[in-house]
Amino acid sequence: GAIYNYNTNGTTAADDWLFSQCFVLDSAENYYLSFLSRVASASFPEDMSVFIGSAQESTFMSTQLMQLNNMTNVIYDSLGVLFTVPTSGIYYLGWHAESSANSWRIDLDNINLGLFIQISGCTDSIALNYNPLAALDDGSCIYPFYGCTDPTAVNYNPLANIDDGSCIAMMYGCTDSAAINYYPGANVDDGSCMYNLFGCTDTLAINYDSTVLIDDGSCIYPFYGCTDMTACNYDSAATIDDASCLTAYGCTDSTASNYDPTATCDDGNCLACVNGCMDPSMFNYDPLATCDPTGGTGCIAFVYGCTDTTALNYNPLATVDDSSCVYCVDGCTDPTALNYDPLATCDDSSCIAMVFGCTDSTAINYYAGANVDDGNCSYVIDGCTDPCNSCNYNPLANMDDGSCVYSTACMATGCIDPLALNYDSTACYDDSSCVYVAGCTDATACNYDPLAD
Repeated sequence: GAIYNYNTNGTTAADDWLFSQCFVLDSAENYYLSFLSRVASASFPEDMSVFIGSAQESTFMSTQLMQLNNMTNVIYDSLGVLFTVPTSGIYYLGWHAESSANSWRIDLDNINLGLFIQISGCTDSIALNYNPLAALDDGSCIYPFYGCTDPTAVNYNPLANIDDGSCIAMMYGCTDSAAINYYPGANVDDGSCMYNLFGCTDTLAINYDSTVLIDDGSCIYPFYGCTDMTACNYDSAATIDDASCLTAYGCTDSTASNYDPTATCDDGNCLACVNGCMDPSMFNYDPLATCDPTGGTGCIAFVYGCTDTTALNYNPLATVDDSSCVYCVDGCTDPTALNYDPLATCDDSSCIAMVFGCTDSTAINYYAGANVDDGNCSYVIDGCTDPCNSCNYNPLANMDDGSCVYSTACMATGCIDPLALNYDSTACYDDSSCVYVAGCTDATACNYDPLAD
């Protein structure tokens, strides 16, 4: 044991250590430290803590294992703590006295440090299977339960583990005192009780009574059918239900608007159809319709366009007018016509064909039928218009003013044969000068051509 007495001056608080020897500890193991402790007097409470560290010095006591405050037990109290170390190595245990000033003494005894090996079992000494070596109770304790342990006895108790001599042997028979074959000595009913003398004794009958002795002709035999009074096919004569009952009520008329294909019993609430389109997204949707015999194919979708039959762009397929109608603007729509109107949308047969010519009435070639001037108007130019005989012929004159001056010397002569090489289109009289073969006509020349003219 170890005894520590503090200083007795009554003014200094305890701050003393008790260190253990060294221990080589393994981080993979669990350790259990136990010891006994007491104080000198309950009138002087003590405080103490327990540490573990790497050296026998307070500064190395880094891990606290226990904190014991206000210790007043004057009889040894067993204390213990389970712990592990973070790394394998050498460790020391330290008990640190921390009592206030004017305290007395702490006694330690039976200090033990060992591997923690936990033995589970029943730790209750009054149990049948008490294990004095067990440190952890595993809930397996079995306690004495007295009763009959004979499974053939009438009062056998499967929970009993100690027979108390109370077993009662079984005696079979009718145990109902109201039965006509009641046996007071029986303690186990064997199902043989009989209550009536008369009844149905035929096992095939639905009212067969195994408790009667004499058949009285009251047997009722099976009649299969629907026995559910809420079913539409309920059969009041049926005695055994054959699972044929029909209980799904609804409209069974396939032509009704509220026809229910799952209904097996008509409830009389069928509604006649109001045919129409039932699709609210369609043009001809009828909010009053309850049936659509076309299956939706009769519904007309919204088609936007011009619905005015008098408009040029009338759309017979349109169901909603979109204000796009275009109406006639009468006029000539032929772009080749004289009076073509690019704004006209309807031809009114007023088109005037273009006739080209001179439209100036002062021109000598004025054409009254022309409506488009072709830029070829000719105007009067007075002068001599005789190109063949006159000496003062004016090729620009188109109106002879009698001013021609004649002379044989002024007569237009020349080659008038268009086949000749020297044909003169201005000549009016041939002067026998036409040349037909070109070449050298000099007989002394080396390239003289006797055929040349």
